[in-house]
Amino acid sequence: MAQQQLHQALQLAAELQFVPLMVSILTAIGELLLKSNRPESGVKVLAFVRQHPASDHATQAEAQQLLDRYNTEAGKEKADSLAAAQAYAENRTLPDVVAEVFSEAA
Repeated sequence: MAQQQLHQALQLAAELQFVPLMVSILTAIGELLLKSNRPESGVKVLAFVRQHPASDHATQAEAQQLLDRYNTEAGKEKADSLAAAQAYAENRTLPDVVAEVFSEAA
């Protein structure tokens, strides 16, 4: 239910090209993914939000806090996935990430 509502909000924000809202919604989606059975996807989305220039300071800080909490809870075995997520984030555009979020939901 929450995931569906977040995807609808993201779709509307994308249609309006409201980029700051898009990255804010992606933060919520990333958090939901961390708590679901797809934490690797959540880490990628949050790493992207953290480095995106349209993310305001509060959004970047929230994404970093979520990543830090995940890193603490996941332990050292997930360190490689965090490095991979950072590489992912550096090589994606906002439309890429939005499209991937929608394709994973399908």
